[in-house]
Amino acid sequence: MESTMAIEKRAVPEPLTAPADGNASDYRYETFRTGVVIDDFRFSSESLKPGQLLPDRMPVGADGEEISLRDLSAGRPMVLITGSVTCPLSISVLSRFRQLNQQYGQRLAFAFIYTREAHPGERIEQPSTMAAKREHARLLTELYGVDWPVLVDDLDGTVHRLLDTKQNSVHILDSDGTTLFCALFAGDPAVTKAIAAISQGQRGKTQALGRLVGPMRSIGFIEETLRRAGPRAYSDVIKAVPPMAAMAIVARAFAFLPKTGRGWAAAGTLMVGAGAVLASLVGMHF
Repeated sequence: MESTMAIEKRAVPEPLTAPADGNASDYRYETFRTGVVIDDFRFSSESLKPGQLLPDRMPVGADGEEISLRDLSAGRPMVLITGSVTCPLSISVLSRFRQLNQQYGQRLAFAFIYTREAHPGERIEQPSTMAAKREHARLLTELYGVDWPVLVDDLDGTVHRLLDTKQNSVHILDSDGTTLFCALFAGDPAVTKAIAAISQGQRGKTQALGRLVGPMRSIGFIEETLRRAGPRAYSDVIKAVPPMAAMAIVARAFAFLPKTGRGWAAAGTLMVGAGAVLASLVGMHF
């Protein structure tokens, strides 16, 4: 579902402050649970909304140097994508955003906000130091050739929690930090449309909410991403989201397809299989 309301930009945009509740240790979880997935499908009441101002922050680059979001934007609107190297959602959109940066990078500033690990495991743990978190960000850039800024949020997720703690959301800000558009999933096609419109100075849809396109295109990336993180990351997904784990396993059979298309193929296969079992049970009953 998408919101089509025009943005009512305030003369002095209202700054958004960090949520008062929420334990920092809860933010840096060690075990991926079902609640994280459920939360991903809705923005919280305290999330950054169109028309609100994101206060300037100073995350650090992978080299440890602090970078002001305002300075990075250089007077341009800014596209902020959240994620981590253990997040299949994030990995599934990196090539798309590389293309978008090449196409629109003169008119919009793109930045990847490196957050907590979505699926911590034995090999890639939830970082307990900024040095470890920067190393994870460096790994992301090296593995996937990310050639646009990767900014590392602090351990307690100050920027991430201001945006709302989604695994792979997108927020597009005006040059003064006012929110123009937000999406729960960076893989939503509405994101590309919003970037194209805003690059031309146009204002259209302000939100993209809950589409399955983003999660489905990530299914083909689950195997490589979670196995790199470690066995615990994979077992956590099996326990927390069995249907997702099942689709990832079935997706192995579609290695001949692009990774972004394997989720739909796996889902179709499982639906056909479930239908066959149901038909068999009905036949036995009658």
